Amino acid sequence: MKKLVIALAILVLISGCAKDLMEETPQPAVEQPVVEAPIVQEPVVEEPVVTEPVVQEPVVETPTVMPEGIYTLKFDEPFTFDNVDLKLTDIDTSAAQFRIEVNGKQIIFHNTREPEIASGLMMEVATFKNYGLSDPRTYLNLSIKRFELGDNEYLVEKSSPVELPDGSMLSVSTRISDTNVRTASVSITGDNTQDVLEGKSVNFNNYTVTNLRTFGKSKEYAWLRVEPL
Repeated sequence: MKKLVIALAILVLISGCAKDLMEETPQPAVEQPVVEAPIVQEPVVEEPVVTEPVVQEPVVETPTVMPEGIYTLKFDEPFTFDNVDLKLTDIDTSAAQFRIEVNGKQIIFHNTREPEIASGLMMEVATFKNYGLSDPRTYLNLSIKRFELGDNEYLVEKSSPVELPDGSMLSVSTRISDTNVRTASVSITGDNTQDVLEGKSVNFNNYTVTNLRTFGKSKEYAWLRVEPL
């Protein structure tokens, strides 16, 4: 009987220890299932693309304002300056020649900045564009001003000698060198012919002759001042 009591006591002790051990041992955490909320895809609404219409602006050529004294001539279009009728009749770019009808008479201009005198006008080609004579874009800008002779001044052509007040005849021939040296060979009746460079003066027996300008590209003539000594 005594042994049975002892055995029961030991059993009770073991049960108590086992209970305490179970209480002290941490129990594994039970993971709760993660419930993900469903993702709601918002509908993508595309804004309509509004394309502005492209308006093609008309090309308007702005007329060039020319400096005073320079005028634009179009091919075969009449132009009048100070009661003188002008008309561009030809542009030969290869030969650097420009033909202008002045009061019905053809005048040939050689190169730009090479003046010619006709019908009381001094003219020179300033600039030009040549797209062909039938092209409306072709034009020539012409410098034009009145030409008037001063006292004792003469415009003398090779083919037309001029009579001086004492009855002497003034004649001239001209030449222009490749380096643009301009010379007038002047002759007055009874005097030897003398070469007068442009801008220079030479004394004859009764006169001092000054070469104001030598022209010789299209025809030979000179603008001279002849003053009595």
